[in-house]
Amino acid sequence: MKFFQLLKSFVTPIRVHHGYQKGAVGGPFVKLQRMNDFFPDWDRYYNLIYAVSGCDFPVDRIVKAKKRGVKIVCHCNSCWHPAYAEEWRNKNRFLEPVHNELADFIVYGSEQARLGATLFLGKSVAPWEKIYNAVDTDFFVPRSNESDRPPTILAAGLQNIRHRLEPLIRAMPMIERELPGVRLIIAGKIKSAGAGDWDCSEDWLMGLIEEVGFKNIEFIPQYQQSEAPSIYQRADLLVHLKHMDWTPNVVAEAMACGLPIVHMGNGGVPEIVKEAGVSLGVATDWEKIQVPTPRAVADGVVKAFSEKKILGEIAREIAAGEFSLRRWIERHQTIFEKLVN
Repeated sequence: MKFFQLLKSFVTPIRVHHGYQKGAVGGPFVKLQRMNDFFPDWDRYYNLIYAVSGCDFPVDRIVKAKKRGVKIVCHCNSCWHPAYAEEWRNKNRFLEPVHNELADFIVYGSEQARLGATLFLGKSVAPWEKIYNAVDTDFFVPRSNESDRPPTILAAGLQNIRHRLEPLIRAMPMIERELPGVRLIIAGKIKSAGAGDWDCSEDWLMGLIEEVGFKNIEFIPQYQQSEAPSIYQRADLLVHLKHMDWTPNVVAEAMACGLPIVHMGNGGVPEIVKEAGVSLGVATDWEKIQVPTPRAVADGVVKAFSEKKILGEIAREIAAGEFSLRRWIERHQTIFEKLVN
């Protein structure tokens, strides 16, 4: 078996090691899943390492590989900063040397990611390119027809931070007065972040819902990518309230399914949503988490509903043009070929 793998390595010009793990949860691992679909992981005989921020690829392995002539690509879509961790420097210790010193090429997930890396990792002299997260727009598509159902709001993704959900849940009674019968779908794993005041545990969430008194909520637990389009297609819009989020997959996928986005208005989300949603105008703040008022969330949701058809069409158009899976593959193929050749 080792002989045939070694023989294959001589005839396969691009052999990428990225450490994809089946079943792992979170945005960085979705990127690795996509990478693995088109550039399968080589755990031996590789000539290129693709290190994704958020996955903490072992730095000592990168150093040893670079000494052997292996090319290093750093995919930087996010980094730690003071708003989320007092010990942000320590948390960046895996990514910082890869970004600043070891990378032969850097792929930034957005202009926001490049800015954040410069501020909280440091400067790099490596060549770079901005490539947005890709979406298979032949798979993530709008629902085929309008169904006669109540107005439906979706909050999707890894639910591990209180402020992703609390302002929305507190806003639901206000929204219901404007949109009778409105329902909320919360999709994704509810996971304790272990971060004190902003920890989102199931007990905390159930207590909040009981306090607010809005009952028309459906929970969809951790889901696979194969199930995601059908979840988006059940909703009229996506509400995404993570402070200073980078370029989340969930927003790009929802846009491909024709959903308007109600978002914070800071971080990298406005960069990808553009005119396809409603910004809540929350201030940019690298030092402290900012949270919108329930009233602001309610007003944003009602506004998005009033314009949902045109906003949804714009969302789909942007996704098909800027998050193209074909373009994502071609750009990575070109980068990899230049490096290994």
